[in-house]
Amino acid sequence: MKHRTALLAGTILLALLVFPPCVHGQEVMLKNLVLDNVAGTIQLRFGVKTVDTEELKAYLEEGVTLRLQCSAKLKANKSLWWDETLREQEVAFELKNNPLTRKYVLRNVTEKRTMRNKDLETLIRSNWGHMVLEMGRWPKAPKGREYVLELKVRLERADIPVWLRRALFFWSWEVVPVKTYRMNFTF
Repeated sequence: MKHRTALLAGTILLALLVFPPCVHGQEVMLKNLVLDNVAGTIQLRFGVKTVDTEELKAYLEEGVTLRLQCSAKLKANKSLWWDETLREQEVAFELKNNPLTRKYVLRNVTEKRTMRNKDLETLIRSNWGHMVLEMGRWPKAPKGREYVLELKVRLERADIPVWLRRALFFWSWEVVPVKTYRMNFTF
């Protein structure tokens, strides 16, 4: 029993040294959030901009894989109860550095597409600067109903083993704290 406790404490200490806590100096900003009706379907257009690409480069050059995940929910606004989720959609990207080719690799996990570029800022701007989420058909509801669009943007380390995430459940693996944007509208 003592050996297991010592082993667990040693594992946690090693994890704290190997995976230092992130300093939330990095920031992700939302650009041009547009919700549109395109031929009867819901289309969400937006862009994500990073404030400090040098900090991202430091993570990537250490061999860290970063994951940007943007998840959108269209909800029917209810005043006396929780909002009802009508549509959900998400897009995810994995970003890493390939030291052999000296290029940054950005993989759109959702569309299974991979882009490469030597300039990190250009790669991010051209792929995260304008994203489109198709969220399906508009719900059949009477006109004048209130809705809420909720968009969550998360940038975190993607290369943390599951066993370590579970052992250090109290630890934050985020590079940027989760940001939630809400837009209320009537349709």
